[in-house]
Amino acid sequence: MKITNEQKELLTTIMENKENLEELLRIASMKKKQVKDLQMKESISVADISWSKFAEDSEGNAYMLADENIYDMEFGDNNDWRESPIKKRLNEKLYQKVVAELGTNALLTIQSDLFSHDGLRDYGICEDKISLLTYDMYRNNGSVK
Repeated sequence: MKITNEQKELLTTIMENKENLEELLRIASMKKKQVKDLQMKESISVADISWSKFAEDSEGNAYMLADENIYDMEFGDNNDWRESPIKKRLNEKLYQKVVAELGTNALLTIQSDLFSHDGLRDYGICEDKISLLTYDMYRNNGSVK
């Protein structure tokens, strides 16, 4: 099997930065384990934000809640979460920071039914990696926080 010059350069770069890469992998592995093993109300710092475990699904995946307000900004021009600048900021900028620390498989997709309190379903369903706490999440887990 022939190795191209690009592949040789990549291997050289990897070997030159082996210690840094090993340290990053060790930190990422440690944080993944920590998140999985957290007890209710326990915290971990990810993306320079303190997060506490407030719920767990049937498969043992943790739901984390920021311990303080992350962003101070307007919800948007209307009530539609799908168009909110907060949604965009959480699922782009913050998502990239979390992925940089924990890897792409660290966050599961959250599917939210955007029905209103009066039962209207004008906004449908939305999928996010990072989201605001829904009414039902708060109602079902409010005592944990």
